[in-house]
Amino acid sequence: MLQNANVDASALRLVAFGQRLFRGRFMDGMQWYDSLLDQVLLKTAAATGGQWFCELGCGFGRHLARLGDAGYGGEYTSTGIQLGRQLGIDVQAFDFYDQNSYAMIRPRSVVFTCAAIEQLPSADAVFEGLRSQKQNVVAVVHLEQTYLKHRRFTRLGHLQNTYIERADYNRDLNVLLQNQPDIELLTVDYDIIGLNPLNPHSLFVWKFRM
Repeated sequence: MLQNANVDASALRLVAFGQRLFRGRFMDGMQWYDSLLDQVLLKTAAATGGQWFCELGCGFGRHLARLGDAGYGGEYTSTGIQLGRQLGIDVQAFDFYDQNSYAMIRPRSVVFTCAAIEQLPSADAVFEGLRSQKQNVVAVVHLEQTYLKHRRFTRLGHLQNTYIERADYNRDLNVLLQNQPDIELLTVDYDIIGLNPLNPHSLFVWKFRM
């Protein structure tokens, strides 16, 4: 990801790792992001006995396409559902706020979200929906842009929190994750990558206590 002398400078952009900025090609950042997600999903499935990968808020299923027949997802928009199905991806109608939608989750599923919860005013509905199907959920992975009011102390961190406030993105995912008595956090890695350096992703892996 660091600047290479053989790369045209006009093709470079800023990418954040933690609270540090680097210049790199956007496509290299995307490949790193995708590789990270795939590794986390496969590792989580191996550790928890997961057999399926279910992405909620999956769009047309870009991430699911890499998971083959083991991947399926839910999407709110009709265009996302239609395009995903045209591409041969198992995309079903889903609404984060409709608890009945979560009945689509198959037994022994690793459920994941990527840049989807950031669009919700509160993540409460997500936890309640997943809780209603917890017998089918072996683990949950979030690779989400996250508001970290009390964890960002650098100038860049202040800009990141301000960006989320101004855009009115979700601000309670991290807080809620820390305060659910029936949830066991397995992995927390804040600001792991920011393809938009002002809106970086954090990684959370958790499971329900049974």
